[in-house]
Amino acid sequence: MALLLAFTLWVFVTYTQNPDVTSSFDSVPVEIEGLAPDMLVVDQDGQPRSTRPTVDVTVDADEETLRNMTVSDLRAFVDVSDRGPGEHSVPINVVPTRQGLQRARFTPSPDFLLIRLDREITRTVPLTVEITGSVPFGFEALPPEITAGGQPVDSVRVRGPQGRVERVHHARVTANIDRLTANYNSPRS
Repeated sequence: MALLLAFTLWVFVTYTQNPDVTSSFDSVPVEIEGLAPDMLVVDQDGQPRSTRPTVDVTVDADEETLRNMTVSDLRAFVDVSDRGPGEHSVPINVVPTRQGLQRARFTPSPDFLLIRLDREITRTVPLTVEITGSVPFGFEALPPEITAGGQPVDSVRVRGPQGRVERVHHARVTANIDRLTANYNSPRS
């Protein structure tokens, strides 16, 4: 009986002196785990996503714990293991990154992330040169030549999301020779 009374008193004092409160942490970056090496995260236009998605996280914990907590103490992630190309609704997980947060409860908002995946492919397409402008009277414009390392180039490799790369049928470079009076070399990459 004394043990039960002592425990009850301890719980009462603990929660009275250090009550549970709620706090929000905005824009916590979401890590993508389990992404296959040949897959890319893409945006709604099919372009590779350059920034990580973010999520807001509500934390329920005692007042002392929350007072010392920062966004860096939270790790939000989604697991896309074994997921192929397309849209997927994936649950967001939030875990602490340091000790002492075992009693805290983490609630992401939203709790699911809509993520688009596409396969990364490489494709070779023909390369053409478009000439603009004209040389002055008395000069002659010769047919253009494209070389790399002294070797002629007639195609390029395009790499990226399959949905975008499959739309590429040829590549074109433009050379402006307007009023040039000497050989024209233009480095391109």
